[in-house]
Amino acid sequence: MIALRREFAVPEDDARFRIVCADGADFVRAAGAALDVLLVDGFDSGGQPRQLCSAEFYDDCRAALAPGGILVVNLCADDSGCGRYIGRISDSFDERVLVVEADEGENKVVFACRDGDFPPSLNDLTERLVTLEAIHPVDLATTAQKILRHRAGGRRRKHR
Repeated sequence: MIALRREFAVPEDDARFRIVCADGADFVRAAGAALDVLLVDGFDSGGQPRQLCSAEFYDDCRAALAPGGILVVNLCADDSGCGRYIGRISDSFDERVLVVEADEGENKVVFACRDGDFPPSLNDLTERLVTLEAIHPVDLATTAQKILRHRAGGRRRKHR
Protein backbone atom coordinates (compact mmCIF):
# COMPACT_ATOMS: atom_id res chain seq x y z
CA MET A 1 0.00 0.00 0.00
CA ILE A 2 2.75 2.43 0.90
CA ALA A 3 4.53 1.84 -2.43
CA LEU A 4 1.24 2.55 -4.23
CA ARG A 5 0.18 5.55 -2.17
CA ARG A 6 0.01 7.86 -5.22
CA GLU A 7 -2.16 5.41 -7.16
CA PHE A 8 -4.56 5.23 -4.19
CA ALA A 9 -4.44 9.02 -3.63
CA VAL A 10 -3.00 8.63 -0.12
CA PRO A 11 -1.84 12.14 0.86
CA GLU A 12 1.76 13.02 1.59
CA ASP A 13 2.87 13.02 5.23
CA ASP A 14 2.52 16.29 7.09
CA ALA A 15 2.13 17.57 10.67
CA ARG A 16 -1.29 15.90 11.07
CA PHE A 17 -0.96 12.79 8.92
CA ARG A 18 1.74 10.19 8.46
CA ILE A 19 2.13 6.69 7.15
CA VAL A 20 4.26 4.35 9.28
CA CYS A 21 5.74 1.07 8.07
CA ALA A 22 6.20 -1.01 11.22
CA ASP A 23 4.81 -3.99 13.09
CA GLY A 24 1.33 -2.72 13.90
CA ALA A 25 1.10 -4.30 17.34
CA ASP A 26 4.49 -2.89 18.38
CA PHE A 27 3.65 0.56 17.00
CA VAL A 28 0.31 0.76 18.79
CA ARG A 29 1.78 -0.49 22.08
CA ALA A 30 4.37 2.33 22.01
CA ALA A 31 2.13 5.15 20.70
CA GLY A 32 0.97 6.48 24.08
CA ALA A 33 -2.34 8.39 23.80
CA ALA A 34 -1.24 10.50 20.87
CA LEU A 35 -3.37 9.40 17.91
CA ASP A 36 -6.59 11.06 16.76
CA VAL A 37 -7.45 8.26 14.31
CA LEU A 38 -5.98 4.78 14.08
CA LEU A 39 -6.74 2.69 10.98
CA VAL A 40 -6.11 -1.05 11.22
CA ASP A 41 -6.22 -2.91 7.92
CA GLY A 42 -3.75 -5.73 8.44
CA PHE A 43 -3.93 -9.01 6.57
CA ASP A 44 -1.45 -11.64 5.49
CA SER A 45 -1.89 -14.77 3.37
CA GLY A 46 -3.74 -16.46 6.27
CA GLY A 47 -6.11 -13.59 7.01
CA GLN A 48 -5.81 -11.21 9.94
CA PRO A 49 -2.65 -11.90 12.00
CA ARG A 50 -3.29 -12.98 15.60
CA GLN A 51 -1.33 -10.05 17.02
CA LEU A 52 -3.77 -7.64 15.31
CA CYS A 53 -6.98 -9.18 16.65
CA SER A 54 -6.24 -10.00 20.29
CA ALA A 55 -7.93 -8.40 23.29
CA GLU A 56 -4.54 -6.99 24.32
CA PHE A 57 -4.05 -5.37 20.91
CA TYR A 58 -7.45 -3.67 21.06
CA ASP A 59 -6.71 -2.51 24.63
CA ASP A 60 -3.44 -1.05 23.31
CA CYS A 61 -5.36 0.64 20.47
CA ARG A 62 -7.60 2.40 22.98
CA ALA A 63 -4.57 3.47 25.05
CA ALA A 64 -2.89 4.84 21.88
CA LEU A 65 -5.80 7.17 21.10
CA ALA A 66 -6.01 10.77 22.26
CA PRO A 67 -9.23 11.85 24.00
CA GLY A 68 -12.06 11.60 21.46
CA GLY A 69 -9.88 9.39 19.23
CA ILE A 70 -11.39 6.90 16.80
CA LEU A 71 -10.26 3.40 15.90
CA VAL A 72 -11.27 2.05 12.49
CA VAL A 73 -10.70 -1.67 11.85
CA ASN A 74 -11.26 -3.50 8.57
CA LEU A 75 -12.29 -7.12 9.23
CA CYS A 76 -12.97 -9.96 6.81
CA ALA A 77 -16.61 -10.88 7.41
CA ASP A 78 -16.14 -14.51 6.40
CA ASP A 79 -13.31 -15.03 8.92
CA SER A 80 -14.62 -17.47 11.54
CA GLY A 81 -13.27 -15.17 14.28
CA CYS A 82 -14.89 -11.96 13.00
CA GLY A 83 -17.66 -11.89 15.62
CA ARG A 84 -15.13 -12.59 18.37
CA TYR A 85 -12.87 -9.74 17.14
CA ILE A 86 -15.82 -7.34 17.11
CA GLY A 87 -16.67 -8.45 20.67
CA ARG A 88 -13.09 -7.80 21.77
CA ILE A 89 -13.15 -4.32 20.27
CA SER A 90 -16.47 -3.66 21.99
CA ASP A 91 -15.05 -4.83 25.33
CA SER A 92 -11.92 -2.70 24.96
CA PHE A 93 -13.94 0.39 24.04
CA ASP A 94 -16.73 0.01 26.62
CA GLU A 95 -19.22 -0.78 23.85
CA ARG A 96 -18.65 2.56 22.05
CA VAL A 97 -18.54 0.62 18.77
CA LEU A 98 -20.46 0.39 15.56
CA VAL A 99 -20.04 -2.03 12.68
CA VAL A 100 -20.75 -1.15 9.06
CA GLU A 101 -20.70 -3.64 6.21
CA ALA A 102 -18.35 -2.51 3.45
CA ASP A 103 -19.96 -1.49 0.16
CA GLU A 104 -17.69 -3.79 -1.81
CA GLY A 105 -16.44 -7.20 -0.81
CA GLU A 106 -17.08 -9.27 2.27
CA ASN A 107 -15.63 -6.92 4.87
CA LYS A 108 -16.95 -5.24 7.97
CA VAL A 109 -15.60 -1.90 9.11
CA VAL A 110 -15.61 -1.41 12.87
CA PHE A 111 -15.57 2.10 14.32
CA ALA A 112 -14.72 2.50 18.01
CA CYS A 113 -14.40 5.68 20.06
CA ARG A 114 -12.04 6.00 23.02
CA ASP A 115 -14.50 8.01 25.09
CA GLY A 116 -17.53 10.26 24.93
CA ASP A 117 -20.92 9.74 23.29
CA PHE A 118 -20.60 7.37 20.36
CA PRO A 119 -21.89 6.79 17.73
CA PRO A 120 -22.76 10.38 16.85
CA SER A 121 -26.31 11.67 16.94
CA LEU A 122 -28.38 12.00 13.78
CA ASN A 123 -27.86 15.77 13.77
CA ASP A 124 -24.08 15.49 14.21
CA LEU A 125 -23.85 12.80 11.57
CA THR A 126 -25.91 14.80 9.07
CA GLU A 127 -23.85 17.94 9.67
CA ARG A 128 -20.58 16.06 9.16
CA LEU A 129 -21.97 14.33 6.08
CA VAL A 130 -22.82 17.62 4.37
CA THR A 131 -19.35 19.01 5.10
CA LEU A 132 -17.48 15.88 3.99
CA GLU A 133 -19.48 15.25 0.81
CA ALA A 134 -18.27 18.59 -0.53
CA ILE A 135 -14.62 17.50 -0.33
CA HIS A 136 -14.67 13.69 -0.70
CA PRO A 137 -15.85 11.93 -3.88
CA VAL A 138 -17.38 8.93 -2.09
CA ASP A 139 -20.95 7.93 -1.30
CA LEU A 140 -21.02 8.94 2.35
CA ALA A 141 -24.83 8.97 2.44
CA THR A 142 -24.90 5.17 2.11
CA THR A 143 -22.41 4.80 4.96
CA ALA A 144 -24.40 7.24 7.09
CA GLN A 145 -27.54 5.16 6.54
CA LYS A 146 -25.67 2.04 7.68
CA ILE A 147 -24.54 3.86 10.82
CA LEU A 148 -28.09 4.95 11.56
CA ARG A 149 -29.39 1.39 11.08
CA HIS A 150 -26.73 0.18 13.50
CA ARG A 151 -27.77 2.78 16.10
CA ALA A 152 -31.30 1.42 15.94
CA GLY A 153 -30.06 -2.17 16.31
CA GLY A 154 -28.85 -2.03 19.91
CA ARG A 155 -25.67 -3.18 21.64
CA ARG A 156 -23.61 -6.38 21.38
CA ARG A 157 -22.79 -8.87 24.13
CA LYS A 158 -19.30 -9.19 25.53
CA HIS A 159 -16.99 -11.75 23.80
CA ARG A 160 -13.43 -11.66 25.11
